Amino acid sequence: MRKVPSANLKWIEKEIPLLEEEGVLDSAAAERLHCYYEEQTVPVSGTSWALTAFSILGALLIGAGIILLFAHNWDMLTRETRVILSFSPLLIGSLLSLAALLAGGKTALRESAGLFHAIAIGGSTALVGQTYHLPSDTPMFLLTWALLTLPLVFLLSSTGAFFIYLALISSWSAVAQDTYGQAAAFWVLLLPALLCLMIRVHRKPLEQSTLLSAWGW
Repeated sequence: MRKVPSANLKWIEKEIPLLEEEGVLDSAAAERLHCYYEEQTVPVSGTSWALTAFSILGALLIGAGIILLFAHNWDMLTRETRVILSFSPLLIGSLLSLAALLAGGKTALRESAGLFHAIAIGGSTALVGQTYHLPSDTPMFLLTWALLTLPLVFLLSSTGAFFIYLALISSWSAVAQDTYGQAAAFWVLLLPALLCLMIRVHRKPLEQSTLLSAWGW
């Protein structure tokens, strides 16, 4: 069955009364035509590719800029100040994610919040570890970052967070294979990502079930 974008429905609703006034359609035919198009309407995201792309780019630049700013002045700060600054990106990311959830399904806000929050998780984890001089454990760091990022994939339906999670578990598998001699847990870590992808695709009509459209792009 052919689907009609919701944006076109407004034009159709304006045209049907005009056609009825001109005698092209009678009242019964006009009503049937209106019902026909209304039943086949699909929602269209009001967010453009450009807005979403710039939101993602902005989140990346801001997140990276904050972490680089902290790193440049890190040695001059007290431990208490370092702890506060370590958690500040995570707090900002949490507030952005909360705002995105409260705002509904705005793609640009979800993507920028999800991406910034995911970067903030890794940055804050690394900064806390450096502040308290925790033993370096790259596989555990990547695994912790991935697991803390996973809720963002489901809560925000963020494509950026989704790909960051995939990158993290792939990186973990490579490092774990080198460190521990095996990385079989990768397939377990991959299951939530596949589940999330299946849920998103299932919610979309068959003809729109692509990876990007499943996330509202």
